[in-house]
Amino acid sequence: MTTRVANGGAAAGNTSSPPQVEERKPAVALPQAQPQKKPEARDRFEYQSARHTPFQTSVTQPRTNLKTVSLAELMRTGSASVPSTGQAEKLVKEAYAEVMMREPDAGGAQMYKEKALDMARNGASEAEIRDFLKKELAGSPEGQVISAVNQQFQSELGRTPESKGHWHEQALAWHGQGASMEEINQRLNTALHESPERALQHPQEFLEKTYQRLLGRSVDGEGVATFEARMREMNAAGASFEDIQKSIEQDIMASPEYQTRKAQQASSTSSVGGLAPSDQELAARVNAELEGTGLAGKGETIVAAARKERVPIDLMMSMLQKESSFLSKENNLSIANNNPGNLRWADWEAEFGGKPGGPGNFTTFPSVDKGIEAMANLLGDVYREEIDNKDYKALVYKYCPPSDQPGGEADSALYAQQMNEWTKNWQQKLGVDDNWINTPPAGGSAPGTSGASGTAPSTGGTSPASLRGITPSQVTDAAGFSDQWSLCGPIAAVAASRATGKPVSLEEARNVALQGGNYTPGDGMHGPDSEVRLLKDLGIPAHTESPVNWDKVKEQLAAGKPVILSTPKHYFVIEGYNEKTGKFDCGNSALAMKASGGTQTELSPSELANWGGGAPTAIILD
Repeated sequence: MTTRVANGGAAAGNTSSPPQVEERKPAVALPQAQPQKKPEARDRFEYQSARHTPFQTSVTQPRTNLKTVSLAELMRTGSASVPSTGQAEKLVKEAYAEVMMREPDAGGAQMYKEKALDMARNGASEAEIRDFLKKELAGSPEGQVISAVNQQFQSELGRTPESKGHWHEQALAWHGQGASMEEINQRLNTALHESPERALQHPQEFLEKTYQRLLGRSVDGEGVATFEARMREMNAAGASFEDIQKSIEQDIMASPEYQTRKAQQASSTSSVGGLAPSDQELAARVNAELEGTGLAGKGETIVAAARKERVPIDLMMSMLQKESSFLSKENNLSIANNNPGNLRWADWEAEFGGKPGGPGNFTTFPSVDKGIEAMANLLGDVYREEIDNKDYKALVYKYCPPSDQPGGEADSALYAQQMNEWTKNWQQKLGVDDNWINTPPAGGSAPGTSGASGTAPSTGGTSPASLRGITPSQVTDAAGFSDQWSLCGPIAAVAASRATGKPVSLEEARNVALQGGNYTPGDGMHGPDSEVRLLKDLGIPAHTESPVNWDKVKEQLAAGKPVILSTPKHYFVIEGYNEKTGKFDCGNSALAMKASGGTQTELSPSELANWGGGAPTAIILD
């Protein structure tokens, strides 16, 4: 920019000489030039720039006496000849670090630097500029998300994150997927409330949940005193939360109380609490609750389906509420498909008139009644173990895994929390207890039979078709275990137990493997022979064969026996064979691998070796 020197004359930087004009005395006195009026403060920068006054220091003045001033102060006092951007950039970087917990991007750095300089030219102080920048960033969508994470950390964990981490990135991803700030806060709250860090801060809450899960009761004073002291000691010694949790769980599972409870659950004893409402009365109560919804008048269908498939009526109502809000108007897909459970297509649904390819790629049923019956059948069959154990978290993670949820893990955790809360609410509303499926209805049929036909619900078998789905999901069913990703061996043993009519839970298989010295949490089983020993401890004789005879694998499947494959990286459970593709169906054991992409379950022998990191060893059930 060309500027004029203060007393007029040639423009600075102009190499041409000014025209020479002969000086003449005026014939009359001319008025004296008026002094230039000092501009207002807002114009002071332009005024100083026009004067082009350089920053003056005496050459004799020691350098130690020089005073450091801020950019804004330099602008106000007119001590700077050219506006420096260094301090403006520094203020922007500091604001980004404090609010966004990151370095500024190029666009943001340039924009806010210009705003900072503009404010300085107009007399704003450094504090005013800093405050403006922080407010601008905090009001941005990203700033709001970062702030939400920090506030949730403070609320749940009593601290603010030192740096940007996993939950910041996760929350920003949710925002990018369209989640509202309310949803983001809810997901964060749920995840942090269940975190290991909070469990260690609130040991009694952790012990209460552990006792309820394993013993079905609240922790007593002795348990609090014993295990809280152990948690403090192990934590002080540097033990991981997973090790602390395992230590406590092992002690509880070794207790006579736990063993007695598991035996009672296995025998499925009936309730001694009296009679439940008659099914007719219960249907009337359900209809009263559903009045005005898309499922109005469907009480009889819901109760009959729940009774036939031995699904707790409180769980049935909670799932219908969660999945489709009882076919409320905003659930267009559920209504269009007559599918209140939002079931995806599977061959067995044809039994209920289901067809693939409905809106949203969900199954379309010929009527709402058939959609309800299909949902109850699915819950009563595939989710039998979770229902019998009242483990609704495991049920949810299997029914609607984090990979199917927009919010991932936090959405599934919220779903599970809602099921635990809503089932209790429905018990109160309908006048039933949590053992309704085992409680004789007043004037109705006995538990375990359908009121219509008197036939017992299907409990599966050993035919090839029954092998599908026998393998627990390492993604969802094992989600509650601290050693989730090393549990493929015990999971394979659970599949074998189901196929042979000697079903055990994952928790039991894991415990037996630990006690037998065949399993190390975090590392897994100790090779194919250790899997055979675990199966033997569970009463299932088996042996290893290597190399794998694939024709024999097909023979085993035809006989209703799954085949376990031990590889360096993973245990696969073969549940079926597709003659058209020449591939083996490994069900959930394949879905546990990243290579599956969450969808591929059928693998060729070469794919099994590639995914597993080496040639497999077959474990054949005798």
